[in-house]
Amino acid sequence: MSAVKVALQHAQKNGRRKTSEAMSVEVSPDSKCPICLDGFHNVSYLDRCLHKFCFRCILEWSKNKAECPLCKQPFNTIYHSIKSEQDFQKYELKQQVENSSFGYFEGVRFRYRTTLTGVHRQMRGRTSPPPDNGVMFEASAHPPFQRQDRYIRRMMARLAARRRAESEGRTVNNVREQEMIGIIGGSGLDDPDILEGRTERYVDTPYGKPSDALILGKIKNVECVLLARHGRQHTIMPSNVNYRANIWALREEGCTHLLVTTACGSLREEIQPGDIVIIDQFIDRTTKRHQTLYDGQPSSPPGVCHIPMAEPFCSRTREVLVEVARSLGVKCHHRGTMLTIEGPRFSSRAESLMFRQWGADVINMTTVPEVVLAKEAGLCYASIAMATDYDCWKEHEEAVCVDNVLKTMKENANKASSILLTAIPHISQVDWTQTIRTLKSMAQSSVMLPKH
Repeated sequence: MSAVKVALQHAQKNGRRKTSEAMSVEVSPDSKCPICLDGFHNVSYLDRCLHKFCFRCILEWSKNKAECPLCKQPFNTIYHSIKSEQDFQKYELKQQVENSSFGYFEGVRFRYRTTLTGVHRQMRGRTSPPPDNGVMFEASAHPPFQRQDRYIRRMMARLAARRRAESEGRTVNNVREQEMIGIIGGSGLDDPDILEGRTERYVDTPYGKPSDALILGKIKNVECVLLARHGRQHTIMPSNVNYRANIWALREEGCTHLLVTTACGSLREEIQPGDIVIIDQFIDRTTKRHQTLYDGQPSSPPGVCHIPMAEPFCSRTREVLVEVARSLGVKCHHRGTMLTIEGPRFSSRAESLMFRQWGADVINMTTVPEVVLAKEAGLCYASIAMATDYDCWKEHEEAVCVDNVLKTMKENANKASSILLTAIPHISQVDWTQTIRTLKSMAQSSVMLPKH
């Protein structure tokens, strides 16, 4: 993403009021719209890359292809008439399922008649944007999915941070992405008491409702969101967890990182019950779960996503967890391959022995598709796995059962929570800007959009 240079425009001495055209873009140093090559009229920004255009120009452009003319990143929303972090208007594009010029604004479906832009304006001797006329409105029984206000506020905060950086003489490249930590708690590891000043928020997503309410709060002054994977009453079995809704809700809330906890069985002698494993690979043995956010439905993002999975987990986030565990004196295995089964039953002995031969180190029922969806969402995802048993491969050892799992979790849950509570402030002290941008760029470039 090109760096966006931001400068506060002071009021003129002749008393003219301050205007929202207070920001300029590195790619247009002469302060002209890159589309019409004229001065900005109703300055607007794209939600993904923050490149700046005339609102009418980029609106007309989006009818043909909803991607930035400068960096080619797809966008869904245009923010315009920007005066402050709390004073702006939002235009949300309709997902184009057919060749049409329809869009949505404030829940109303509408279409603009063809207007002159760019070269055609110059050919006819016009330099100003088209007038605000020729609008045809139609009622719509299906208003678009409304993104969470927190996402909008965070995007506007990025613009405000860039303004401050420029006014203080700092380079815009030094403006950091603001971290928000999502925590997905597994069985027995979803205690909301770890959050300070917590509030609850029930949300909906294009994929339905998440497992439970999002619990917002802070851990050592770092913004966090907690979600119980199986519901706070543990009523959702692994196959029925709405993984897509969970990931979507946390991303829309503004999370940049996901730290998750999970109970697992050990497939290795050296990984003893009570040990922590910071897993780095997985083997998928699930059969009934949605594995992508891009499922072709009208309410889902368009296209097909072929996300790379060579490195499923965020290596930098894993490194933080490993170092924190070592500093706390917690026995921690710094890598391991998780095998995820469908469940809810445990493995047969033959299966358990086969999984060992495959090279798996631990086994659970929830890592997949959660890690896959987090990768599609461009999130820094890392998992703290706690071994509770030896599954059923080990001779002369009691086979896994619910009572033993719960007993081990109760005795060792403090290990996972102490790693979380210590790691989160460490994460907030690291500059994640490039890591986050790399993950988002990978996610975006992995999508094959439909041809028009």
